Amino acid sequence: MPVSIQRIQTGRGQEFFAYAVQERLRSWSIRFRPIRPRSPHFNGKVERVQRTAPDEFWPMVDLKDPELEARLAEWQHVDNWARPHDSLGGSASTGEDIAASYDPNAEPILPRDHWPARR
Repeated sequence: MPVSIQRIQTGRGQEFFAYAVQERLRSWSIRFRPIRPRSPHFNGKVERVQRTAPDEFWPMVDLKDPELEARLAEWQHVDNWARPHDSLGGSASTGEDIAASYDPNAEPILPRDHWPARR
């Protein structure tokens, strides 16, 4: 992909706090950022696609269509690539830039009961 992932922001499900998951993210120079409990507004991108897909995609398809998977992949491509996304500001860092500035020693493995400091 031409866009490099710098950080993953998730809910607080135990699957995200697994040691193996966090180690894999660290090996890819990706920061793990769990959101605060009861704070869905911090997970806006996920909340947005969970609203956009039912409004724009699912009403237009037949769930029994044998091509459903291909149609979903096509819609996801349009949503991710053709639709303007203001949050990116038209630019993205390269994978090399991100890897060069990443320090795995500054990214501790977080326990599930970790509470981020307020900013």
